[in-house]
Amino acid sequence: LAGLWSGLARSANAEAVVPNAPEVPGWSLVETPMRTDWQPTGAAASERLHVIYRDRQGRSVDLYLAAYRGDADPTASAEGAVPQDTPWRRVRGLPATPDMMGEELVWNATRHRMAWTGYVAGGVSSANTLALRLSGLGERLALRAQPRWLVIISTSDGASREEAKGLLHRFHARSGGPAALVEAATQR
Repeated sequence: LAGLWSGLARSANAEAVVPNAPEVPGWSLVETPMRTDWQPTGAAASERLHVIYRDRQGRSVDLYLAAYRGDADPTASAEGAVPQDTPWRRVRGLPATPDMMGEELVWNATRHRMAWTGYVAGGVSSANTLALRLSGLGERLALRAQPRWLVIISTSDGASREEAKGLLHRFHARSGGPAALVEAATQR
């Protein structure tokens, strides 16, 4: 019986939806280089999108979306804002919006980056990893095939931590937050 259920759960996986860069009012999509100095790995993700937006003052925000299907877990240690096998390191946690968690990253003590990470499951965004895991378990038990999403907005712009935080707040507000970004990115 357990084997049958496991097989049904695997067969319930939805077709992959390739995310498209969502439109964000007041922000322009800029050409994103094939390789940037900061790029999350997303090793277990089935689909990934990394794009860069610029505001009218020329400041930029990176958006990273990754879809996780089946048993893949966006909260696993190899996923998230700190790219594995790079000089990037997490320095400290920082305040963010209620649906995202913030952290400061540093590259060899010379480059700083602020990143906010959120998760989306069933159209609801959260910064709570336990809630996401429980939601994913519920989805699999119910044989629903909705992917779970990792959403990261990040910037290295800003002379101070407060300026970077303000920039991320503006992008978050204009985009509608993680759930709205996923919805816009997956509409065909």
